[in-house]
Amino acid sequence: MEEDASFSNTILIGVTASRKTFSNRVRTIEKTWANNIPSNIVIRYFVGDIPNNQTHVRVGSSEDIRQLANQAGITDLTRIVVMNDIQDDKYPLVTKSSKVLKHLEQIVQESERHFGWIMDVDDDTFVHIDSMVKFLAARNSQQYQYIGRRADEFEQSKKSMLHAGLKKPYCNGGPGFVLSRPTLKVLTKAIDSCQQTVQATVVDQTRVYDDALIGICIYRETGIGCWDASDYNKDQFYQIFSKEPNDDEVLHAVTSHAFKDTKQMISMNQRYLSLLSNQTEKLENSDMNENYNKQDQKDTENKQKRQHDHYMSSIQKNTTQLSKSEIENYKNSYSLSNIESNETFSIYNRVQAYVTTLARTLDKHKDRLETFRENWKEIPLQYEVNDAILLTKDSEEGLGCSKSLLNAIEKAMNDGTKEFYLFMEDDAAPFASNSSNKFSQQLTETMYKWPHNSPYLLLGAYNICHLEDPNKRRNNLGGVTRIQVGMGSYAIMMRRSFLKKFHRKLSRHINQKDIVYAPDAFLFRDNYFDDSRPAFIATPLLVDHSPGYSSTMGIMRKDSYMGKPRWWEIKLDKRTCSRGTYQIPGCDVACNRSSLY
Repeated sequence: MEEDASFSNTILIGVTASRKTFSNRVRTIEKTWANNIPSNIVIRYFVGDIPNNQTHVRVGSSEDIRQLANQAGITDLTRIVVMNDIQDDKYPLVTKSSKVLKHLEQIVQESERHFGWIMDVDDDTFVHIDSMVKFLAARNSQQYQYIGRRADEFEQSKKSMLHAGLKKPYCNGGPGFVLSRPTLKVLTKAIDSCQQTVQATVVDQTRVYDDALIGICIYRETGIGCWDASDYNKDQFYQIFSKEPNDDEVLHAVTSHAFKDTKQMISMNQRYLSLLSNQTEKLENSDMNENYNKQDQKDTENKQKRQHDHYMSSIQKNTTQLSKSEIENYKNSYSLSNIESNETFSIYNRVQAYVTTLARTLDKHKDRLETFRENWKEIPLQYEVNDAILLTKDSEEGLGCSKSLLNAIEKAMNDGTKEFYLFMEDDAAPFASNSSNKFSQQLTETMYKWPHNSPYLLLGAYNICHLEDPNKRRNNLGGVTRIQVGMGSYAIMMRRSFLKKFHRKLSRHINQKDIVYAPDAFLFRDNYFDDSRPAFIATPLLVDHSPGYSSTMGIMRKDSYMGKPRWWEIKLDKRTCSRGTYQIPGCDVACNRSSLY
């Protein structure tokens, strides 16, 4: 039977938590590996009764769940499952573990989604989300699968489990384990009777361990043990107390255990994301170099000739307010130091723009495009028209804009002759306060200040969380400021080297289901931008968002930020700060929250 990839890659993660540590450990999970998870992953936290309950709160009530959510900073209350007939911390956790598995099976049965994999982890376990998804994607979820770290060296205290039917290695509960859908189904049907049989066999009930019990019951029902495959690698379910993992082990681990100190989990998260970033950059740089080197060599000769033809006129037009030393800095910044002093540099020769016309009907495209051309007639910007893909279903909010941007990215990749690509919507306009000459000066200064390791620059934007003080420039000429979040698909500048990566990530975003599609937000939600590839915003802005009809929102739109290039003076409101995109530490200052750490 051929496996459906959309089913096999949908994953349910059950985290066995405790009320005693919920505010600490679960809060840390929410801020690390469970933060901005892909849409094909669902997380549930399981707790038991309130020990010695002397409160007026009924266990499992909405008030109880809200209190737990507030403790851990959880905004999605469906993530919390209270098992009100289970003692929360009674050790060994045999009954609690069995109950968690039965709840997971119930969630699978009641969900409209088709889960291929179910993972069981403790709240002191770090899940390497990217590696875990890749690891499971290479396996068949329609077969019996029971995957984790084998406990194949039985300690003296667990020998009694051999008499209860332990025939094959079981998976250690600490680092967690993964079950395929068929395995969970047969296990939960039999686990109550299996548990009774095992407990009746073992005299000392303190010797009945939940992870060993699960291994016994899975073997009885399926005949398999923990990770019955030739590619077994215990360090993909890593025990950090054995030894410190090296970078390769961190990159390829599925889980790591045990983080009793939450600061260690935060450190692991930072290390893992950094390694992922470096790995991706190496792979993509190698790929891009192969594609671009030949074209770059040819472009260099043509570029230098163009620069020679226009240098004097461009300097006179665009940089009349700059000193000789600043002009020299421009030349050095744009690799012009090997060119004779009378050679030209014009930023417009290095930028290609794509304009998406967002009319609701084809007969409106002409009018909107005419308005755009009128707004930009004084600016010698090279641009092409990219017709929009308009979708009207409520469930597809933002999908049309996302697909339209994807089309423009593909056009830019096929062009490949410029260093910078600007993507705008037809309601983008230069700020009215900027003359053609001032706009050119500001754009030149902004591009000069934009760091070379940054792939992404917003020339127009709103709802900004910034990571440094706004880098305002003298005479309102351009500066750039590093940001954590910024909305503004109507004016995004990208480096050519970033196009392929952005195309792949946007394609993945578009193919997700049951989300609000946001081409200007999805990378920020995924915490893509970091020290190695920061995102920036023009300071002040160069491009305005004109009031008018919004096809995406279906309303006439006029927002407070329109007409205001000084973005740092526009404060975020409570509604914006409540959104998931802004529930990250980098937005704490902008949203008047204190930093968690």
